[in-house]
Amino acid sequence: MKNFHIPAVLKTYLNYTEGNETPEIFHFWVGVSILAGACERRVWIDTGFFKSALNFYIVLVSPPGICGKNTAFGLGYKLLRASDFTIIRDAITKEKIIVEMEDCRKVFNVPDTAKIFQHSSITLVEEELNVLATTGQEMIKFLTSIFDTLDVYTYKTKGQGQFELINPCLNLGGAAVPSWFSTSVGDDVSNMGFVARCITVYENEPRGSHPIPYMTPQQKALKGKIVSKLDEIGGMFGPLNFNKEASEFFIDWYEKHPLDITEDYRILGYLVRKRRIHIWKLAGLFAVASGRYIIECDDVLGAIEVLDYTERKMRLAFSSMGSNRVAHISNKLITFLVNCNGKATLEEIVRKFYTEPSMTREDFKAAIETIQEMRIARLVYVGNDRYLELLVTDKKLLDRFRG
Repeated sequence: MKNFHIPAVLKTYLNYTEGNETPEIFHFWVGVSILAGACERRVWIDTGFFKSALNFYIVLVSPPGICGKNTAFGLGYKLLRASDFTIIRDAITKEKIIVEMEDCRKVFNVPDTAKIFQHSSITLVEEELNVLATTGQEMIKFLTSIFDTLDVYTYKTKGQGQFELINPCLNLGGAAVPSWFSTSVGDDVSNMGFVARCITVYENEPRGSHPIPYMTPQQKALKGKIVSKLDEIGGMFGPLNFNKEASEFFIDWYEKHPLDITEDYRILGYLVRKRRIHIWKLAGLFAVASGRYIIECDDVLGAIEVLDYTERKMRLAFSSMGSNRVAHISNKLITFLVNCNGKATLEEIVRKFYTEPSMTREDFKAAIETIQEMRIARLVYVGNDRYLELLVTDKKLLDRFRG
């Protein structure tokens, strides 16, 4: 990801988090989350029709105990805390989050003026997102509505009166396992507004082998640089604007990438928001991380690169259990074939997947039949061997599955 058009501080952060088995993409998005946490509500994009803070809902999804989600959280959010930004954990009720946001209300002295700016900005970290959502639909509705609330959020309680959050900004970093995310969030239509606001980052394999993950002295020295950047962002205030080249580049991309309304409904809402809001917010964050209030062409390009890369496996988060079991195995089969240069024997495939949790022989056969019926792959007989061979050559499609 260091080859993408991303700001220097994120490249520094990726260097800082090397040498452990947590996937690079998890570290990257936690890096984005801490930059967003440093922006609070003090920096925003305003086009007149749309106004958006730079907060993100980032959800890391992977099988339990494999990809080190907590390692990513631990390395990143301690830097945000070191810069004295507000982080809360284990806020299992809507009321607790609201009270914490009210208690942390800040008064920011606008540079070069006598004006003040009040805001209630926090970063909420939930290593077990299912705990947060077990309180029911009221929590999901709250998370959905507060994400876009920019001026005032009012909440009336039964016994404590009324809370009024001035310029609220909730930045969320969460983690989930595929089984819970798919069945409890991804398969419930009523949750789609929340899911559309999330950047769902899926991985199912660790990065390399690091039996004893030591941080080098060179890496430790990078901590101060990252904290210094967070402090610098903490002093920024005001709206962001696109320059002419960035506007033209985004308009051209937007018109060349129409929305596919036949997409899976579970990811369609995200794609709708991606085409404008997610790209804008990430490009804006890249500008701020580079010390600018002007969004440049490379910021937009970098945002698109990162989101496209993240989407390669995003669908797997939604197709891992229940009625989607065959779809989940089919996707993994395609990924395996792509990584085998498009062709593998059935013997190789069976050796790879025979330990797949809860997969039955019927599931396996159905998955192979499904990708043949979709004309993604075909069975080829060579002597005594049977091969499964990819038929699809579209690079953009195949990149979704490349591991």
